[in-house]
Amino acid sequence: MLDFLDNRLKEKVFPVGRLDRNTTGILLLTNDGDLTYRLTHPSLKIKKVYHATLDKSLNKSDAVNLVEGIIIEQESLSFDSVEFIDFQNKRKVEVVIHSGKYHFIKIMFEKLGYKVIYLDRVSFAGIVKKFLKRGEWRYLNQQEIEMLKKM
Repeated sequence: MLDFLDNRLKEKVFPVGRLDRNTTGILLLTNDGDLTYRLTHPSLKIKKVYHATLDKSLNKSDAVNLVEGIIIEQESLSFDSVEFIDFQNKRKVEVVIHSGKYHFIKIMFEKLGYKVIYLDRVSFAGIVKKFLKRGEWRYLNQQEIEMLKKM
């Protein structure tokens, strides 16, 4: 992916965090190492918002458990929030997390018997993808850059 941008940018950039192979959505790129550190350090609890499509409807008690915490490998893990995107289709949920653990969302749902069919990061540290389609990119505006630097 970075090869695609090398011809279009004057400076070398690197990703802030990562996306799993089968996850789409926002991936910030920067040449600012200090900013990368601030946005990825777990103690700062930077919010990431995902839209997930599950293989079956999420029941309310499982949604509560995902926020209250479930035990995985002797550790209590939780989402910051989980909400239905569409009350008519309870397979589609919005998940807010601050953890950066590998496959975190998929592992949490799998623990309760759900398979994540589709996962899309729609917001990272307050930056939203808006109208960008898959494969498109844009520069951040000055207001967005200043917001990130204040985090």
